[in-house]
Amino acid sequence: MDPSVRQRVRKLTARYLPSDRDALAIVLLLGLLLFPLSGLMPDPSPDIQTLDRIFETGELPFITLNSPTTYYLYREAPLGFEYQLAKAFADYLGVRLSIIVARTPEEMFAMLKAGHGAVAGASLPIRKRKEHTDIAYSDPYMTATYHPITRRGNVAWKRLDTSEFPATVVIPENAPFDHQLRELMKTRPSLKIAVRKDCTVESLIQKVSSGEIDITIASLNVAHINRRYYPNLMVGDPIGEADFISWAVHPYARMLRFRINSFIRRINENKVFDDIYKHYFSDIHSVDYVDLIKYHQRLNSRFPQYAATVREAAEQAGFDWRLSAAQMYQESHFNPNARSHAGAYGLMQLTRNTARIYGVTNILSPEENIRAGVRHLKKLYDFFNNAKGENRLYIALAAYNVGQGHMLDARNLAREKGLDPNKWESIKITLPLLARPEYYQHAIYGYCRGIEPVNYVKQILIYYDILKHQVITIDQPPPDPLFSLEQTD
Repeated sequence: MDPSVRQRVRKLTARYLPSDRDALAIVLLLGLLLFPLSGLMPDPSPDIQTLDRIFETGELPFITLNSPTTYYLYREAPLGFEYQLAKAFADYLGVRLSIIVARTPEEMFAMLKAGHGAVAGASLPIRKRKEHTDIAYSDPYMTATYHPITRRGNVAWKRLDTSEFPATVVIPENAPFDHQLRELMKTRPSLKIAVRKDCTVESLIQKVSSGEIDITIASLNVAHINRRYYPNLMVGDPIGEADFISWAVHPYARMLRFRINSFIRRINENKVFDDIYKHYFSDIHSVDYVDLIKYHQRLNSRFPQYAATVREAAEQAGFDWRLSAAQMYQESHFNPNARSHAGAYGLMQLTRNTARIYGVTNILSPEENIRAGVRHLKKLYDFFNNAKGENRLYIALAAYNVGQGHMLDARNLAREKGLDPNKWESIKITLPLLARPEYYQHAIYGYCRGIEPVNYVKQILIYYDILKHQVITIDQPPPDPLFSLEQTD
């Protein structure tokens, strides 16, 4: 998250929540003061999901929407920025998380008011509270700006800043940026808006890329992520002011709202929010248009002839084949005859020494090269077994690029600096330092161009994300609004 945005959010949460102890005291004091009036206030419906009910059932029912930036399934595993936040909140409360999927924001609010869920979260702007007076909002945890999106070379795009705007802006129903659009139309009366029912922001972005429509609007994170998938897109300047983003609860769930606010403040203090945010939105603003165009083209023209071998080799090693394909493109751009100045050959850029270790007889053989490369990554992955999850994978990828020895130096340097050597975020800091004399002169394996493996992993993850996007499961819930996917540990 941008440091200035993070600071604004933290100031807001600090204003509302000076401390857990002080805030709890305020809540209790207000309860005592208002106790004589309690007879005048209606009792909460037994269907309302309160904090007490969450603890009684041991489950946090969280309502959200399906999208690549909120909640989705990949290889039957739940993922998404809002999902990870909700999972962290459920862990904070010590309960299980149950995901409930709504079709639209309006249905999400309706489900919340009917007691089908306790918390609703899908990048909701606080501004929406004006339309939903019977919904209570948490303190904000981030901000969002909204930007027009069009294709490269669109003539209408050049006249965006003029009062005469010839194109029609197509948006989904109940878009979160309707306030900004209304303000924009005051100064640009010729601006035409078309509302599409049963369309998501992501589907409209795809239509812009294919030329079916000229322009749509999306939040900056959504816009930049989709530029990876559709590199012919351009993102314009923000329309209007930024919105603060928060979760929604039923107005009667006062203690639940208090605990959410405490949670938001805590994850900002302990950097958990930063970790989740970086996982989904790190580097999305950096897009090499020409490189991505070539990648998409070569996925169709070059990769199919190697796909079966990659799938089989990756499955044997326990890797997602899409990761292996992304690494192969970073190594050779799917060129089986690729040769580097450092003496690496083939699709997976094997050195002759590495090829001998894995019994390769023809280093330029696509099948032999792919199998040996995947096995080598698996060997590195097994070696760095103190790291867990994705940290282990990223460290292994970096070691594939720069060598196991330099990776050990980077981990030792991380320890010296009080960083966790098993976290990729730590290694991203220490690897580039090994190019400086004051560090590499004391390293066992000496000088290293440490920024290269950092960029290497970054590019692989971009290519991997593009491949994953082609198969992400965006489930639509059945007519029964109580559709739920439970996630338990």
